[in-house]
Amino acid sequence: FIFSSMLTQMFSLFESFLLEVIEAARIEIDSSEPIQKDNIPLANRYIKWLTNVAGCEIVIQKETWATFDVLREIRNRFVHAHIGKIPDQMKYKFSEIKFKATTTALTENEGFVYIGFKTIADAVKQVELGFLGRFSR
Repeated sequence: FIFSSMLTQMFSLFESFLLEVIEAARIEIDSSEPIQKDNIPLANRYIKWLTNVAGCEIVIQKETWATFDVLREIRNRFVHAHIGKIPDQMKYKFSEIKFKATTTALTENEGFVYIGFKTIADAVKQVELGFLGRFSR
């Protein structure tokens, strides 16, 4: 429960961070352009807005997105009490993350949280660089 809660909090903090960056970008470009209601995860929508509307160059590696997807799946299973098999397209990445989590001195759950922190920290850094590259001139 504690480790799943930590994943949930990490995603909430990341989404809040993205909203703050969007608000700062809105001020800079004097825009009230809404965030599209695409059928994609919230963080992806926010980054899409920052890229397409605010003109920020945000480069998040495909590997990072894949890790995000698996961690979101774990988080969603916890939050929504969904128990079932992992979607086929995520099985390899899930196994890879699980292996990384268990080959450290951490427990599996601790490893998932550690990987979550690292993945979100990497994404935050890319958003920050994209924002500063666009608005610090």
